[in-house]
Amino acid sequence: MLPAQASLSVGQPVQATATEKDASGNVLTGRLVTWTSSAPSVASVSAAGLVTALAAGAANIVATSEGKTGSAAITVATVTSSPPASSCSLVTDLVARSEQPLAKPGYLQAATDPAFGTTLVRVSGDPGAAIGGGLSGVWPQVAGSSYAKRQAWSADGAFLMLDVAGAVGGGVSLLLDGASYQVVGKAGPAPSYVWHPTQPDVLIGVTGSGSVVNYNVRTKATTTRAAVSGYTGGWLGKGEGNPSNDGRYVPVSAKRADGREVVFVVDAAAGTKSADLDVTAEGFSALDWVGVSQSGRYLFLFGTLEGVWGRSKVYDRATLALVHYWSDHPTGHADLGLDAAGNDVLFGGAAGGPYVKRFIARRLDNGQVTPLTGPISYNWHASTRNTARPGWGYVVTNDAAGTVFDRSVYAVALDGSGRVERLAHHRSNITDYEANPFAVPAPDGRRVLMRSDWDAGSGRPTQGFVVDARPLCN
Repeated sequence: MLPAQASLSVGQPVQATATEKDASGNVLTGRLVTWTSSAPSVASVSAAGLVTALAAGAANIVATSEGKTGSAAITVATVTSSPPASSCSLVTDLVARSEQPLAKPGYLQAATDPAFGTTLVRVSGDPGAAIGGGLSGVWPQVAGSSYAKRQAWSADGAFLMLDVAGAVGGGVSLLLDGASYQVVGKAGPAPSYVWHPTQPDVLIGVTGSGSVVNYNVRTKATTTRAAVSGYTGGWLGKGEGNPSNDGRYVPVSAKRADGREVVFVVDAAAGTKSADLDVTAEGFSALDWVGVSQSGRYLFLFGTLEGVWGRSKVYDRATLALVHYWSDHPTGHADLGLDAAGNDVLFGGAAGGPYVKRFIARRLDNGQVTPLTGPISYNWHASTRNTARPGWGYVVTNDAAGTVFDRSVYAVALDGSGRVERLAHHRSNITDYEANPFAVPAPDGRRVLMRSDWDAGSGRPTQGFVVDARPLCN
């Protein structure tokens, strides 16, 4: 079995493989292999053998086939720091840098951000121009990242998903080549599908009945991972939440046959679902979004409680027991991430309380709040989709004239050290919701997809741009 042993950092995946042989040493094929972990809270393993490090400790990954077993020893170390800023020549100071004139690059053309040195590539065409890639239809007025909390890149970076709802019919997003950004097809059967965090080419979706399916963008095959019935309006995360980092635990909101809005968690590896959480019984008059934490330990609900928007409840994912009810430190449209020590956190901008207009990180296990920035005006939408680079959150600021972060895209360390990585000016007027940058990082955090109207007074066209920091990094 490979690897025979491995040392991983929290959040890091590794693919395990098992080779079966007969008594003569001949390799056997076509055998069913099941995978288990001796310590699933330390390292989980998917049905396909993908191991994901979740917490410091040790675990044995066991492969079983026809009564025979093999194992691999996995050691997980706590991440003490994310990749050092010194490995990149990014701007990391807090000196104000004005937005300098820059001509908008043409479609699939690159330009250098004059303030930060990163590369900007426009990945959507001009309105009315043919989309290409074997598809009928033309580029619309709005194209770009779908949402800050919806990963745009496939697990291996081979594909990029671009939201051009309505441009090619049915509200289906486009599939771009992850390197050239050329259009190569449609991304999937529904815009609510999200990339599987670890399996290349695979999208995770939730059907109207609440079933969880996988869709392969190369083969166009749909596979049911957990069949659920008796519900309508099934929705992954209610449009904003995400599955666990190994793709195993999927948050579903739906309406039950009795008309009650409920939330449950599907175990896509076991093909089972949890009990229902009745949204109204839990005190929510309106549920905004629901997510599973990146480690898979917690279920998180955000919405209106006791008549006040921005309140949260944290549950144990395995038992659905209530862990916290937070009526303080309300956040905007925050995201669930991991800090540098491997703790599950909520990351976003505080909308009230002592840290108002600061970005904060709040641990899901004990509720500890860490302020990450000084008082600034901020955009509601935060992202921790950089799942292969824990310890950082990605944000934009859009209405703080004269301040350090005004109209820019940047990353913030989640440890309270004040470290930042400044990536680009987004150059969007944000005249309306559709002109919002919705900046979402790639899993490694070194590219960010965003929308921008490039200072157009009308806010149109709003187009997609990739901010690429890789040329500045070792």
